Formats: sequence, C-alpha cells, structure tokens
Amino acid sequence: MNQKLEVIQKQKQQFSPKLIHSMNMLQMGYHEMETLIDTSLLDNPFSDVDDHLNSATNLVEKDVDYKKSRKHNNDLQEFDIADTNEVDLLSHVKMQLEKYIKTTTDLQVITFLVESLDTKGYLNEEMSVVCNLFDLTDKEGMYYLKLLQSVEPKGLGARDLIECLLLQLDNNKSNSLVKLIIESYLEYVGIKNYSYIAKAENVSIEEVKTAVSLIKEMNPLPANGFAIHERTTYIIPDAYIESEEDEIVIELNSGFEKKLKINENSLELYKQTKLDKYSKEFLSKKLQDFKWLQYCTTRRSITLKKIITALVEYQDVFFKTGEKRNLKPLRLIDIEEMTGLHSSTISRALQDKYFKCNFGTYPLRTLVPRTYSKQGSVSAPRNLIKEEIQEIIRLEDKQHPYSDQQIQVILKEEGFPVSRRSVSKYREELSIPSSNVRRE
Repeated sequence: MNQKLEVIQKQKQQFSPKLIHSMNMLQMGYHEMETLIDTSLLDNPFSDVDDHLNSATNLVEKDVDYKKSRKHNNDLQEFDIADTNEVDLLSHVKMQLEKYIKTTTDLQVITFLVESLDTKGYLNEEMSVVCNLFDLTDKEGMYYLKLLQSVEPKGLGARDLIECLLLQLDNNKSNSLVKLIIESYLEYVGIKNYSYIAKAENVSIEEVKTAVSLIKEMNPLPANGFAIHERTTYIIPDAYIESEEDEIVIELNSGFEKKLKINENSLELYKQTKLDKYSKEFLSKKLQDFKWLQYCTTRRSITLKKIITALVEYQDVFFKTGEKRNLKPLRLIDIEEMTGLHSSTISRALQDKYFKCNFGTYPLRTLVPRTYSKQGSVSAPRNLIKEEIQEIIRLEDKQHPYSDQQIQVILKEEGFPVSRRSVSKYREELSIPSSNVRRE
C-alpha cells in the first residue's frame, strides 16, 4: 500500500464561548435577561446595584382561612380548610376538555387560562391580553373562556364573585329572583337586610330567604381543594412604541441596563491597592466579566433597536390603526435586506420579545406575519385568510352553507389564491365544522 502526503484546505467556522454566550443573550426575553444579570452581579464587587435589588424574594400566595375571615367580611358560606391531598387543577380541567383539545393552540390557551387562575379559581388575566398573546380574535378568546367555565366545579374562570355565582345558577324561571339578588343585592345579603330586597323587588321576605338559601349553597371558591399551578412568567415589554401625530416613537425597555453601572469606588480601590497574585487575578476576571456583560447587553439593545425600527417603518399602518388586517406579509429574508443582519440573528432577536403600543401588548413576531406562498410568490398572511374564511361563513345562508370548494372560489375572487385543501386546514384550525354539520 502506497502512502502519500496531501495538503487539504478546509474552511471551518468556530465560535468562542463568549460569542455563543452573546448570541444566547440576544435570544433571551426580558425576564431571562434580568435573571441572568442579577445572577451575574450577585457576587461581583464591581457592581453598583444595591443589595436589596440583588436579593430575590419569593412571594407565595396562600389560601385564606375562610372560616376565620368570614366573621369580618360577612361572606356567604363557611368552608373547611382545603384537603392536603390536593388534586392538580390543570389535569382536572384538561381531562374534562379532552375532546375539545385538538390543536397545539387549544392546549396552550387552555393551559394559560388555568395557570392564570388565582387560588380562588378566578381569572386574573384580561382576555384582551390572552387574545394578543395567542393571536386570537375576541370571539375565539371567548370560546376558550366559555370552555373553561363549562367544567366542574362550576365557577372556575369567573372574573369576580358575581360571575362565579351566576355560572353555578341553573337558567330557569324559578331562579330569576336568585339571579337578580346575585347581580344587584349581594351586599344586602351580607348584612342580612332581606326586607330591603323584598321591598325593592316587591316580593315577600320568605321568597327572599328562599333565594338566599340557594345562594348560600353555592361555592364562591371553586378552586378550593385543588393544587394551583403558579405562572411565574409575566409579560414585560421589551419595547414601547407610541404613535404621536404623524411620528412613531420607539423606546426600548432599559430597566436591567441600569443595573450595569460600574461601582467607581471599587474600581478605584482595585487600581490603587497592591494585591497579591491570587486576589489580582480574581478581581481582574470579575472586572472582565462585568465589562463583557455590559458589552453584550449594549450589543443586544442595538440589534433589537435596529430590527424593531425596520419592522415599525414597514408596518407603520398597523401602528396608526391597530388593525391586524393592515399587517403586510414579511419574511426573515426581507428583514435581512432591510437591516443587513443575518436571518439567524433576526430569528433570535424575535424570540420571546414583546412590544407595547397604543393598541395593546403583542409578541414581536406579530409584526412578521406568516405568509401564504404559491409558485414563488408571497400573498396575504395566514391570519388574514383565516379572518376572511370566518367572515364568509358568518354571512353564509345557514340552510345552504358554503362548501370548502365554494369558499375557495370566493377567496380567489377576493384576491386570495388559496387551494381547497388550505381552506379545509384553516377552517379546522378555527374549530369550524364542515358544511354538512353547519347546515340548519
């Protein structure tokens, strides 16, 4: 066997650990960045952050002992303390809604809603926030809320005590007085002023007492006895975008950057004090780490500002109207051409980021709507096509509903060249049944 020596030239790209760390920071959302900075500065002598800012305080919400508090609050009913063998509420709800959870979005929204419940079982999140977060219409958001409110125990997902009790009320004529008392006279029930209610509604006191006895059988704490998942992540915008007359102003959230101010006294002491070799190396490394964290955070902000500025300029109509219909199709390669940044960098920057504008808080990816492509061309965003399908079905003759083929023809006439298969797919994603099922 003959042996010979060959010179082979290869081009290989390698990233240093620090560069990888910098790329990961770009990908982080506000919460992750804040946690990273707090952790990094915890034992860094060059940090100028006060000790109380560095200390992490875990606040754990606890169920109130209802039997003790009712004496002061005049509540409607006594309750025993929850059983220590608590059942997981999320699993309990998902088990009942299993037949309705058909897509990833279904699972994500239901999970988010259950994790937004407080220890009473009331919904602490505004539905507008939920709709913005998952790109839902108001109608879709209410659909998911009604699903949650349909499970046992009744009252879960209520926004307040009145809604909680109404959800437990059977809708029949005999309960009309009960409903009226819940909606208008709960404060008088609390102080047992039944005569006022009877006089106001022109009924007997006995009728009022009978209605109140039904109310007292209801459960104002539907989540009592269940283990509640605490959602520890809250939405903090990475950017604030405001429309002022003909100008759109962009301001990045620089809350955690303020923590990266160097401690001048520690720096001066480090420079002037004679230290042994070990101490010198230790402090030198801490100073390098601090400066590198400053550099990466600054680069992250510059990159984010560049991308957000390009997106705002491109989607300027949306920031003037707040209508998602006005969002224009956009791809990463288009942003690459606008900013000169690599598409992988743009993708990292868009991840887990939110912006707040005059019309609400949205994920940054909202400004890069998924597009429908056909034969190399780019047409309307998928969300817009879904909205058109919803509108077509809403206006159809209920006795002769449109088939997917007919919807496809209508969409084509309106300038949306989608296939019949795509129409079927979008309709199913919207949880809209076929024409045979919709026919009345």
